[in-house]
Amino acid sequence: MVIGNITSFFGFSSNSLPKDFIKLIKLLESHQKIDEETFNVIYDAYLFGKKYHKNQKRKSGEPYFNHCIAVAQILASWGMDKNIIIGGLLHDTIEDTSVTKNEIKDKYGNDVLFLVESVTNLSGIKFNTRSQQKAENFMKMFISFAKDIRAILIKLADRLHNLKTISYLSKIKQRRFAIESKEIFVPLAHRIGMNKIKMEMEDIIFSILEPSQFNKIKKLVKSSQRDRNKYI
Repeated sequence: MVIGNITSFFGFSSNSLPKDFIKLIKLLESHQKIDEETFNVIYDAYLFGKKYHKNQKRKSGEPYFNHCIAVAQILASWGMDKNIIIGGLLHDTIEDTSVTKNEIKDKYGNDVLFLVESVTNLSGIKFNTRSQQKAENFMKMFISFAKDIRAILIKLADRLHNLKTISYLSKIKQRRFAIESKEIFVPLAHRIGMNKIKMEMEDIIFSILEPSQFNKIKKLVKSSQRDRNKYI
């Protein structure tokens, strides 16, 4: 495994590398072999994103870049390639920092720039209807606007992590975000065959929109777990 050979293979001590970056590499390595060039460019993108998001905070008060690395980790767990991982690390740089398109292009190439730009453009589409028919049309527009399914994958990872950390938003914003996720991103995940992600989103959304029912079902499932395990 690469992580076990960082000192000899890449010239790094594992103690000198950030833990969240090591986790990212381990997740990536579980799906594919990583060479030195891939390792170096991902680490460079990690440092680059961290530098430009340095003074930004999330609603929780934690560094904003924690979200970017979490998105990249989700993408790595899905077995995505290095350009998509870098796109995940840098997906908010154009929108939220002073980084220019030319800087991304010069450092990471046209393909990464295309992904970051695509995700930025998708973030600019605002969902403002509760009509099911309009929501479906909106989703179709979202897909056609993306032009590249890789941008949708980054956006799904972004949405999933935001759902996982939604508790720091006000109740009103939580419901609004959950409804948008239910109407747009759950069907989107289903449409492109990401069924595990669809179900993970649905569980979080259900806990927000129907908390009493969610807790009731959770207790029932837990109480019957021993019997189900015995039966199986």
